[in-house]
Amino acid sequence: MTRLTIQALAFPSFLKLCALTSFALGLFFGVVAFIASLLDANVRVQLLVTELTGIAAGIAAIPVAPILLTMFGVLAAPVAFLPFKWLLRAIGGIDVTGDWVSAAPTSGDEALR
Repeated sequence: MTRLTIQALAFPSFLKLCALTSFALGLFFGVVAFIASLLDANVRVQLLVTELTGIAAGIAAIPVAPILLTMFGVLAAPVAFLPFKWLLRAIGGIDVTGDWVSAAPTSGDEALR
């Protein structure tokens, strides 16, 4: 595992991060709704003009929740980017630990050598 400090993030990377995080959160909510529907909780899903309840709603929530939350995350990313950028600068960056793959160098990277 390698530790990195992220001091700045480009908008396309931030957009990907928002989309991935929103998708994962939507998948979690969809699975929770499905499990709740199996336990006879009051689960309802509105699909355009059709309203589903019960286990059918739980099954429908698994694909619908990630799609909706991903769309919300992508639409919210442009609004959240500047506050994220300012906060990242104010706290001096974020330490991230993980496995990293180096990208192929670009012409701008070669100029730095």
